[in-house]
Amino acid sequence: MIIRVELHSAITGQITEIERARIANVWHLVAKTLKAMGVWGMKRRSTENELIDIAAELRHETQAAYLLADGAREALVPKSQVEDNGDWTYTMPSWLAKDKGLCDE
Repeated sequence: MIIRVELHSAITGQITEIERARIANVWHLVAKTLKAMGVWGMKRRSTENELIDIAAELRHETQAAYLLADGAREALVPKSQVEDNGDWTYTMPSWLAKDKGLCDE
């Protein structure tokens, strides 16, 4: 399904509402499974300003912020504090992830 959506999106530049709903359902199941496995919000590296990787869907993007959804909640996070890893994960300071409700740590 994901490959078909990517192909459709690549050809037309659009994702239909049905495809968006299917992606959201799959994403919710992936997030639930990752949380159950204990790998949700795994620490990528530890420094004085501890960073954390969050698996999330990009719902919207502006010049200054990302609207991320993790299957349970949405959060608007500043681009200046977040790195898009290009694989549906975003690296950010742990305090920001906690503040926005994107992790339970």
